Amino acid sequence: MNIMAFTSSILFLLFIILEKFKKDLFTQKQRYFILKTCLFLLFLPIYHVKPYVLKLFIKFPILQYKENTFYIQQSIINNFSTKYKQLFFYIWIFICVIMLVYNMKKYLKTQIKVKSLLKQPIEGDILKIFNKCLHELNIKRKIKVYVTPFKVTPFTFGIFKPVIILPCTFDKEEIYMILYHELNHIKMNDCFIRFITHIAISIYWFNPLVYLLSIYLEKASEFACDEAVIKNFNTEQCKKYGYCIINSALKNNKYYCYTSSLNSKSNKFFIKQRLEFIMNKKIKSFFISYIFYFCILFIALSTSFVYQSSDNTILTSKFPLLNYAKFIDQTGQIYIQNNIKTYESCKHNYTSGTYLKHTKDENGNELIEYYNAYRCNKCAYIMLD
Repeated sequence: MNIMAFTSSILFLLFIILEKFKKDLFTQKQRYFILKTCLFLLFLPIYHVKPYVLKLFIKFPILQYKENTFYIQQSIINNFSTKYKQLFFYIWIFICVIMLVYNMKKYLKTQIKVKSLLKQPIEGDILKIFNKCLHELNIKRKIKVYVTPFKVTPFTFGIFKPVIILPCTFDKEEIYMILYHELNHIKMNDCFIRFITHIAISIYWFNPLVYLLSIYLEKASEFACDEAVIKNFNTEQCKKYGYCIINSALKNNKYYCYTSSLNSKSNKFFIKQRLEFIMNKKIKSFFISYIFYFCILFIALSTSFVYQSSDNTILTSKFPLLNYAKFIDQTGQIYIQNNIKTYESCKHNYTSGTYLKHTKDENGNELIEYYNAYRCNKCAYIMLD
């Protein structure tokens, strides 16, 4: 789990550093995509994929080391630290469960509040504008739009059955801009992204970068939607859209959980940033930006392939090494094991992993043979694939 968070953090930090040097390198859509990549890397079991990726590049089963270097299990240190690892695990799982329950409770509470606003479905001119936006964005999902007499900021709620809530105080042109903006949220699955972000925070509550990532994601989603709205706007239309954002921010929104919590009058700095972006209207997509993205992604992912489990210590020896073998399961746990004989009386319970056989060549250098294998958790029987 730690290596996944580390990889995501590396990508996120590289992105922040790169933006400090070249602010307009990425479009808002590209920025949002990079940040979503950081989010999903938190859940991707990169280290478990490592053996299969390496297998694509290692064509020969034997690797040669120039020095007599090998790994041994730190059984003494492991025994000493097991109690502390268990304590930290129980603390982590306890806080994780509390945060997950808290966020789920907030989500259900928000859902109840949103249902109280579903009074009047759109009709007439607003319905025509809505259908026009659906056609332009090529959205075929079933989406419900309601007009409410309450003074609320326009927002979208719902992952599988999205609902758009509109106040009844905007003219037709503003309604078009608002619906186009909110439908872009739905098209980019922003409600789902916010839901996943809450889960990530609950799991990685100890990582401050995850909290910072959630803020960046929320801002990036708004900027990406603004970029989509003003893509073909002239200066006057951009001004109109800016006034629309200001009017929306002046309204009171009590439904921030799993909706945008940034578009209120209390977030004046963010509103100012959005207005500056809209009026400057710099929407350029450079091929070089994609190259930079894949470069920083490659650098971040490479960290998971140089990672080695902390259960081992590297020892360099000048004296002859004994032949031995070890089994590494998918979690990185290492078992020193030479016995691959079967036990007929055991009902095997296998764990998949890699079997490494350590030998020496004529010059005394160590050779390692790699095999896909399975190890019985009961009798330690090794079955080669």
